[in-house]
Amino acid sequence: MASIILGKSPESIHRKLRSFADECHGSSKHVLDFGRLFSGIHSQQLRSNGTSAKDHVVEVERRVKSVLRDPKGLPAWAQEYAEALKHFNRAVRAASFLHDTDEDVLGVVALDEEFYNQLKLAGISTDPVYKLKLILNQELERYGPEGAQVSYMVYNVTKPENKQKFHYMQKLINKLDKYAGKEQGSPYPLPNLGEEGVDIRFFLLIYSLLLKTADRASNTKSAETYVYDGKSARILVGEAEGEKDKVGALVAALEKKHIKETFVKGGKFLLGERVFSDAAAFREFENIYQIAMGLEFENHKRANALDNFMHFLPEVERILLIGAGLGKDGTFSLARAEDFTLYDYAKMRNLVRNCYVESLKIWDSIMMSAPNGQPMIGLAMDIGAGKHAGESGEYKRLLKAIREEQGI
Repeated sequence: MASIILGKSPESIHRKLRSFADECHGSSKHVLDFGRLFSGIHSQQLRSNGTSAKDHVVEVERRVKSVLRDPKGLPAWAQEYAEALKHFNRAVRAASFLHDTDEDVLGVVALDEEFYNQLKLAGISTDPVYKLKLILNQELERYGPEGAQVSYMVYNVTKPENKQKFHYMQKLINKLDKYAGKEQGSPYPLPNLGEEGVDIRFFLLIYSLLLKTADRASNTKSAETYVYDGKSARILVGEAEGEKDKVGALVAALEKKHIKETFVKGGKFLLGERVFSDAAAFREFENIYQIAMGLEFENHKRANALDNFMHFLPEVERILLIGAGLGKDGTFSLARAEDFTLYDYAKMRNLVRNCYVESLKIWDSIMMSAPNGQPMIGLAMDIGAGKHAGESGEYKRLLKAIREEQGI
């Protein structure tokens, strides 16, 4: 997704961001208010499929909210932790609204808490890189401990530049395994509210993985296609000066047609050595644009789905589903999972299940069209990370349950 264009210089971008953030703060009673209002920064952005970026973050928050445990519905033994759960719920919902700001909004950054503290000591206002950045950690400090929790979660789900999805998500998973004191790939009991000796970051890492799961579910819809709104190509032309990186995917597709560069100069649209300045020529470009962006979106959707069922979702299943009901004896109890205090186990399982199903559908459309094609679920069970998930006690592996449901 292209960064939102707020100005031509870092100074002007920072002024507009500062003004918008102050306006949001002025209308916010707590961190969830700020998250909801500041997510309006995505209003002018489009996702890779051509739909609204703002709609995406709203959907992710809705999915997160739908699986969170209602403080009023805690089991009797956990009622005294209802207020703590209320604060956690508010923080992860705020993080849901803000989860794409660092990646997608030019001039906004979410920092590792240790680095941020070092930066504060050194003096943010004098730092040549960060003095013109809107640092989410700094904005969220206004909301006390909840704000710091939101910063931590947003940083956990933000993909660093030049990093593949697998690497940064594996970092989050490794952090969880480290806090649990377990080797990678092994299930372990997740802590409940009120357990002694649990670092609050462990809870926040669990919520971070929950948030990322909701994000993946929103980004994994088998029926979703690229939608051209009739504006994005024109916006691209109007803003492309100095933003050639913005059209990298498009340029790659156009190069197949022996067009080497795409940029705007002197108010005219150039493709290689040819200048298109009339309406007919621009319509030709729009057609190419739609094809190129449509192909780019399909490739992105397939890559996302493949990572889902081969790596990401099996790890989510191991940690968030098996872990919610695992006892210290190493066996899974459904009753224990249903009493888990951070989220509703049944709703969380359904969220993961539906993401599996959508991911498999995306690849079934490819696999079944090949000679002697087979459903993708068999391959996913045999060679994906899920092959290690196994079954323990009353737990049934999701891919196995889906296979039985589909009669495969």
